[in-house]
Amino acid sequence: MHRPSPFSAAARESLASPISPSLAAPSSSTPSSRTPPPISALPHHRSSPSHALHDQHGARRPVRSGGSSPPGHKAPPSSSGHSNATGRSPFAAYGQQPPPQRFGGDSPTLRGYQRAGQSPSPPSVERSSFPATIEGLKGGRMHDAAHTPPPSYSPVGRQMDFGLGRESPSPGSVRSTPTAAASRGLAGTLTRALGMPPPGIPSANALSGAARAMSAVRWFLHCEETNPRFRNQMEDACVCVDNFANERTTAFFAVYDGHGGRQALDYVIRKLHDVLVHELVRSDFDVKTSLEKTFLKIDDQLRLNGSWNAGTTATVFVVRREGHSNKQMLYCANVGDSRGVLVRADNSTLRLTQEHKATDAHEAERVTRAGGIILRNRVGGQLAVSRALGDHSLKSEGLTAFPHVVKRDVTANRDRFLIAASDGLWDVLDDSEAAEIAGAALGSMMDGEGASGPEMAAKNLVYAALSKGSRDNIIAVVVVF
Repeated sequence: MHRPSPFSAAARESLASPISPSLAAPSSSTPSSRTPPPISALPHHRSSPSHALHDQHGARRPVRSGGSSPPGHKAPPSSSGHSNATGRSPFAAYGQQPPPQRFGGDSPTLRGYQRAGQSPSPPSVERSSFPATIEGLKGGRMHDAAHTPPPSYSPVGRQMDFGLGRESPSPGSVRSTPTAAASRGLAGTLTRALGMPPPGIPSANALSGAARAMSAVRWFLHCEETNPRFRNQMEDACVCVDNFANERTTAFFAVYDGHGGRQALDYVIRKLHDVLVHELVRSDFDVKTSLEKTFLKIDDQLRLNGSWNAGTTATVFVVRREGHSNKQMLYCANVGDSRGVLVRADNSTLRLTQEHKATDAHEAERVTRAGGIILRNRVGGQLAVSRALGDHSLKSEGLTAFPHVVKRDVTANRDRFLIAASDGLWDVLDDSEAAEIAGAALGSMMDGEGASGPEMAAKNLVYAALSKGSRDNIIAVVVVF
């Protein structure tokens, strides 16, 4: 005996052609204890002809592939077709998940995804229209969450940089005006030098920095900033070692600016100062010769370490007391474009480092003599600096790790302090501007007017670089003699 069909004659006729016989409505031979729900209870959506649902009894039910709706069917209010008037998904009654959203029509964008073997993303996550959610914000700055992992927030209201473990300002600390103490001399200096900073720049107080009193010098001050609006990885670093080589009046400082990843940078951070100690002992503290040998030895170790396409600049300082007069001497060795600037007693500046860039005429001539070539102002058409540690794929193209070394008598010249920073700072500030900003912070601290500690000298340098539009990682070090 046949059970009455739940479909009308018109519905059976419209469903017969696009659906295979195996998906037809169950006959009397199909075992079932209950009558399956009518077609009007199923959701109306577009799908492929072979797509089918199972009802709560396990019976396989056909789904329309298009055409007109069955008699009495009302279209759901949602454009996606995944919810009914009650707000509850009609698929819940059948133990099913809603089908994935489909993007109808053929378009160049869709064809591009198909050629790349990818699935198209919903329009709501395109770069131009991604919603400004809190997961995509960092210090008031928008990140494209489709391409950048969201930051993880710590319970104390400060957040961590992406995969770095370094603190950056929380969204609540963002400000678009100069420092709060506008009446102080330091804030006035910044305002005159920078004007009104652009929105989204963290305040100087919110930047990550520290101050350290040392036995060889008065202060070591530093500040670093990933600048996540333009960079998603921090490839700048600094190192400070007091009582260097077991001498109380000797200290080691360094600023490194990596490129091509952190492989070479991390190795140099760990090893360079240890190798220098070994060379100093072997040479009876011939600092200049030891620095040259150390740079070349570290570069050879990076070759064995596999740093073919990764490298780093290096700007290294050694401060020590020498001779019977116990004068304080400063040694500086560098490769690359990080810079060291000395501020003298009359507040004038003296650049200690030499910037090794492919655009420099002397460096370009040296590269050419070594058998290399400068293309598009880059060594071998690839690297903007002409000297670096690592990058061994370009060593045959004229790239070298031999450093520029200078020596300075700090005591005799009554030098005040030293500024060392990566090119993220020097791209937007010149030597005199940096000296004025750092000197104003140190002067306010000495006069008892500073609202914070001596690290503000380094923080204000980074803040100034951000305010003037730096697009690179930034690290700044101030050494007070």
